[in-house]
Amino acid sequence: MRFALTRAALALRGRTPHRLLAFLAYAETVGLLRDGAGAYRFRHGRLQSRLAGGSVSARRGSRLREEFGVELARAGYWPEALGVFADVTQARAASIGHADDLTVAALRRALLAGAAAGEWTRLASLLALIPAPTEPTPLAVQRQRLARLIADDAPVTELLVAAEELSQAANGITPEFASATRPAAPGVQEFLAVLHHLSGDEEAAHSRLDLLRTAASQDVGEPAPIGAGLLAGLLVDDGEPATALVVCHQELLLADQPPDRVDLLLLAETWRWSVEVMRRDTDEQAELRRRIRAVLAGRREHPRRIELGRRELAELGLQLCHAVIEHQTLGPLAVAASRRLVAVLTEPAIVVQTVNRSAPMWHGG
Repeated sequence: MRFALTRAALALRGRTPHRLLAFLAYAETVGLLRDGAGAYRFRHGRLQSRLAGGSVSARRGSRLREEFGVELARAGYWPEALGVFADVTQARAASIGHADDLTVAALRRALLAGAAAGEWTRLASLLALIPAPTEPTPLAVQRQRLARLIADDAPVTELLVAAEELSQAANGITPEFASATRPAAPGVQEFLAVLHHLSGDEEAAHSRLDLLRTAASQDVGEPAPIGAGLLAGLLVDDGEPATALVVCHQELLLADQPPDRVDLLLLAETWRWSVEVMRRDTDEQAELRRRIRAVLAGRREHPRRIELGRRELAELGLQLCHAVIEHQTLGPLAVAASRRLVAVLTEPAIVVQTVNRSAPMWHGG
């Protein structure tokens, strides 16, 4: 009787099939499970690990949460999206490993959102999940020199010289990849764009970032989530929020495509370089204080003004979606509702207000 009641309760919640015994018998027939010692066991440990990762994802880092984060990022809610993607990445790294394609996809989306939001400290802690390369790598001498310069807080001009040397050396040993649309060394072109931005050469930074974006859209490049996020932020500052959202959306979609012929550990190491130099040369606290002062100044001008327009109502809806996104039944409805709400929030004027807020709608994932 207890077994029957438990089976019925789990089936009603969607946790198990309604015909549980028939399902287990079928799984044994096709070789997924084996029956022995009064219990069913998986025949393949890798399948069990992947399904176990799915159960963790159902609680903290499910695909629904990731889709919700994509909708947030599409509307310029980059800090909130970063929190969602970071939780998904950490859950997947703990359950199915840092090298799994699903983990890498969530990490790429987190890097995009974090770079667009300027949250370099959070990105540094997230990239710590990916270990450093341990095996001998091509151009090890040049890479070690560049890593030492970053650790020693070398000026951007020296980093630019070292990065250019690394790029040229990579072109020399891999001529088949040495073209404007196929960067030779993983992440180095993106790192060069970051350095040009820090040196004040915005034209060179935009040029490299546009090349990376074009190559990625043609499936001949490499992942450049930090570059895409940085470009999105620069476009908003230049008064082009609609183009910024297009850049952001493109990279969000490309994140599901596993990088081809790219060493993840080398790529992650270069991502760490970009994040580290941006964190070193960006005063995140000063930027936060600037936004708070701007909000306070606006409130002094309109002390009794209470706004409840389309943007505010849509944000209330997003907060409700965030509250129920982990619910097994309401989660899919929340994702569907968020898509409708984001359609309102992607208007250029609203995006500018969103990006310049003093604080996110909520903290964490």
